[in-house]
Amino acid sequence: MNEKTLMTTPIPELVDQFAEACLAQDKSLLYDELATYKKAYRRMDDVQKELRRRGQAARLALTKL
Repeated sequence: MNEKTLMTTPIPELVDQFAEACLAQDKSLLYDELATYKKAYRRMDDVQKELRRRGQAARLALTKL
């Protein structure tokens, strides 16, 4: 997803995307798939940066995980 899409995505959906990326990263570790791990990490990082840009309340939405 590009930056513009992330900017218009609702916070609950960003949290879901972050969780999905975490699970994908965990699975890639289990099966030793480095490329998949890196892709999931980049996704998590992008979502985290967008939540940080939106302020503390948005970042706190991750605490439900």
